[in-house]
Amino acid sequence: MAETVKGAIEVGLAGCSIEDYTTRPNDPYYSLDVAVDRIKAAVETKNRLAPDFVLTARSEGPVQTQYEFDETIKRLNAFVEAGADCVYAPQLKDKEQIAKVLSAVAAPLNILAGRKNFHLTRKELGDMGGRARVHRRRPCPHRLWRLHGGGGRHEGQRRLRQFRPRTRHP
Repeated sequence: MAETVKGAIEVGLAGCSIEDYTTRPNDPYYSLDVAVDRIKAAVETKNRLAPDFVLTARSEGPVQTQYEFDETIKRLNAFVEAGADCVYAPQLKDKEQIAKVLSAVAAPLNILAGRKNFHLTRKELGDMGGRARVHRRRPCPHRLWRLHGGGGRHEGQRRLRQFRPRTRHP
């Protein structure tokens, strides 16, 4: 992970995503301990080289059953404790589940909008608490949008702000 993050920083990326998916069909997810160690290695590298680099930790598991959903929240919280700046669980599409994650996890939640079976608007997401980072699915994404709300100097406001390209790190 350290080399991946170092390479991403060296080419000037603003951030990257670390998944807990192994690509092994018979063992598709890293154990929680291994997944957390991967996040910690990435965090150590980004903090040393580029503290503003945004590290998103992904929990790829299903969320159809209560057990699966609870495990996803457990993993997302462990990733935040390991130092992830943002979390993402791509299987989250249901408004109720997203609201529960927003209340249970103390980090911004990445949301991929514009995909099959996802019908929430940015306004609906904003009304859920404001810590959702929303981007639209496109063949070649040009923009990421951050939904602001609750907390910070913009408390009580919900607005969209386009991320600006970062300057390249030395």
